[in-house]
Amino acid sequence: MISLDTNILVQTDSSTSGARLENLVASHLLKHAQFMSDSDGTPIALHYLKATSGKEIDFVLANDKGEPTHFIEVKLSDAVPGFAIRELQQTHPQAKAVQLVMRAPHRIDSQGVQVRPAAKWLADLAA
Repeated sequence: MISLDTNILVQTDSSTSGARLENLVASHLLKHAQFMSDSDGTPIALHYLKATSGKEIDFVLANDKGEPTHFIEVKLSDAVPGFAIRELQQTHPQAKAVQLVMRAPHRIDSQGVQVRPAAKWLADLAA
């Protein structure tokens, strides 16, 4: 099980806390994608998405056909899903939209987006 030490990883007064959390999530998603490919041949690609409108999504997991399976946004404490992830969830309903929050007290489903505590969600990945 993943244990996030919030005193080291994300300090409330640190200007790099968000970037550190995104890097942690990126490394776990990459490990998950590589594990799935190595263990059962399920190809999963990890992407970053920036639309021409300028809206961004931190991570996209895609299958072997390039179709998105997950849109993942990472936040320190904001449990309200942003416009970009809500919009993508509506235009790609086959994909799960997940907002991982470091300081989320519990699971929330809001506007089609799963808001989850980051540590618990990452711990449930295949690798």
